[in-house]
Amino acid sequence: MACIMLATMTLELQKTFEFHEASEMIEQLKIMFHVQAKQERFETLNAFIGCKMAQGSSMSAHVSKMKAYVEHLARLRFLLWDELATDVILALLPKSFNQFVINFIMNDWERSINEIHNMLKNVEANIKKSRNNQVWMISEGQISKKETDNNTGKGKGKAAKKRQGKWKG
Repeated sequence: MACIMLATMTLELQKTFEFHEASEMIEQLKIMFHVQAKQERFETLNAFIGCKMAQGSSMSAHVSKMKAYVEHLARLRFLLWDELATDVILALLPKSFNQFVINFIMNDWERSINEIHNMLKNVEANIKKSRNNQVWMISEGQISKKETDNNTGKGKGKAAKKRQGKWKG
């Protein structure tokens, strides 16, 4: 076992552990790399928690990045509960996803990160559709003759014209 371990090490480490048994090597390596692993875990966890998705940016890229952080933490032997990982991912979505987050929590859904990712793809597509429809309707409303005709009919539009006429002379 010691030979296999030595074969996978850098030349410098091979020289250090040349005459050690496997169990001794493992203990020494743990001591040597413990601080480095702790620092890497801290930095990865900090990046994961601070990864707020910017409004209008790619949700898929965001969730993929978050998933990579969770997997990296697992490789560092720092496992996040699925619920905690899900809560952090949902908490870092922009406001446009608030309704989805509320529904997710209220319905007590338990999903994997991949399932959440697929659900969010649908939500993002619906958000984009609704934005496009709203913009289209607004621009249609500004051009529409019905809007201008309503102002010349009975009611506030007519009274406002009378007032404008009196003020002009």
